[in-house]
Amino acid sequence: MNPAVGFGYSQLWVFDRAVRRPGLLWDDVHLAQGFARRGSVVIVRTMEDYGRATVTFVVGPFVPSQRYDRVVAVPFLVISGELCVEGPEAPGAGNVFRVPVGRYRLVIGQRRVARFEQAVDVFCEHRTALPDRSELLVVDSELSPPETLAETAEEA
Repeated sequence: MNPAVGFGYSQLWVFDRAVRRPGLLWDDVHLAQGFARRGSVVIVRTMEDYGRATVTFVVGPFVPSQRYDRVVAVPFLVISGELCVEGPEAPGAGNVFRVPVGRYRLVIGQRRVARFEQAVDVFCEHRTALPDRSELLVVDSELSPPETLAETAEEA
């Protein structure tokens, strides 16, 4: 399944369907590292301000590829069994993927396909315990992450 999702404000949201308000407040640190997160929400900074992303969703281990321009891995708690992927301008218009309830390392790989078009692969790696911290696995020239990543963001 490779549904296209619109994104805007340089943001693509991935969140558990049970989360009523997935929006997060960004600061300069979140912008520099390319993501903001809390327990069941991660918002990644896209490589364009607006556009469409073709999303591939995998419940299983991350498969590294040299094609990725940017990759982030974050601790993630699935509480409803359904994850939504959407942009901030069209709440409810994204795509829903079924994932077993549990603790995960969510890995999101992005690559630029064309102007205003990205491919995004979301890998849900099941864990017995939540990972301790987030990781930037591939960093492009648009990011300038701090030495210690910001692990939380406030609800918008």
